[in-house]
Amino acid sequence: MRNQRGITLIALVITIIVLLILAGVSIAMLTGDNGILTKSNEAKANTLKAEAADKINLAINAEYANILADKAMSGDAAAIAKANGITTTDFEITVGASITDATVLTIAPKAGGAYGDYSTDTELVGKITYAAGTGYTIEKAEVK
Repeated sequence: MRNQRGITLIALVITIIVLLILAGVSIAMLTGDNGILTKSNEAKANTLKAEAADKINLAINAEYANILADKAMSGDAAAIAKANGITTTDFEITVGASITDATVLTIAPKAGGAYGDYSTDTELVGKITYAAGTGYTIEKAEVK
């Protein structure tokens, strides 16, 4: 029986050990702190945050253009949201009493809205302010 060919027990054990090491490395690459799943979740969160900032900045720029051109904004919070393609369920829109108010317009993500995770993020707030000596100032939402 010594002339029979086949896989030895040692070769089988070594193969299984190599496969277990490869599986461990693959699982670590997927789920670790720098794993693919963690990185993809971070990228999704950053994309959502950037989308909120873009919508805020577009609305702020449009209303600033209205102020400069027409000496008026689109109206109250609901009218501003409708005119700029955003919703009052996703964004907190605060309109000043007039276009010469200290804070003319503020737009930020609303808690419980699509961008609620960032409702307390002070970088994601767009503002138009007015000062008698300097005129209008725009603070845009930023993603850092």
